[in-house]
Amino acid sequence: MHKIKQALASLLISWLVLPAMSMAAEDDLLVLSVFPKNGVYDKSTLTNLVKNTEKLWMIKDESGTSAFKTIDSLATENIIVAQQDSVRFRRLIESRELTGSGLKTLQNLVNSHPLLHDRLADASGEQLHIWLRVNASSHAKKQLLESVRSVITQGESCSVSKQGWLSDVRYEEWKLKSENKQSTSDVYKKLLTTTESIKKESILAYSATDLIQYLKQSMSNGNLVDSNDSAEIEQLYLIAESVRSRHLHDLANPDFSRLKLVRMSNINADKTRVSGFSTDLIRQWKASDSNYLTLDCRA
Repeated sequence: MHKIKQALASLLISWLVLPAMSMAAEDDLLVLSVFPKNGVYDKSTLTNLVKNTEKLWMIKDESGTSAFKTIDSLATENIIVAQQDSVRFRRLIESRELTGSGLKTLQNLVNSHPLLHDRLADASGEQLHIWLRVNASSHAKKQLLESVRSVITQGESCSVSKQGWLSDVRYEEWKLKSENKQSTSDVYKKLLTTTESIKKESILAYSATDLIQYLKQSMSNGNLVDSNDSAEIEQLYLIAESVRSRHLHDLANPDFSRLKLVRMSNINADKTRVSGFSTDLIRQWKASDSNYLTLDCRA
């Protein structure tokens, strides 16, 4: 691995560990989309999002435990900072950086990140999205969504809208397994080809190759991963793992024998086709009255 050359580079990673997957496709996601009064990339919007997202953990299910396994939003993401020859991480949203230039940098960062663009906020910064994975014991999804609405919009006047950007989106998570024992580089190349192919027909599609490539570019002035070098791929994985890259941990294990691919596509797009791997659809989401709500707070 070459010495880190770039002074500052950023890589978003998840704050939360995703749960273990079952072989059957789960339908355990709730999504709230919000049009904030002053847009997404606004100091008050993001300050309130951080404060109110933390309160979502206090929502209980029928058993009296926290209703959610994971919560994904701009407020739950971390940022990796590569500086000289060290890598560290901190929260994505820092109050001291919510200035005019800082907010613009944040928007560009989210829009260019392979895992987050369009999933947590739209490119124009008009709409943000909060993804919540409910516990298995939670059956009253619509009631939980109303509870989320109450917490997120505290002190604001918001109306229900039919213009949610995710209304016509299909979200899928696929478990992949290489059909034969192969080197890390061979699996990486095959996964890279598969992921790039699926991206062409998707709003968003990503796998471990995206995070590893993003980390390499951040650390070395935009240089690409040598896909023929198993040692480099494995070292990049370990670097990300050392600073608690939960997304990467969820997308692949260190020897790439366990993989996952995530796709967001238009509801009318062609079905996901994966070649070279045995596959299982382990999670899916499509908007309905019971699992999706859009709020317009701009009035």
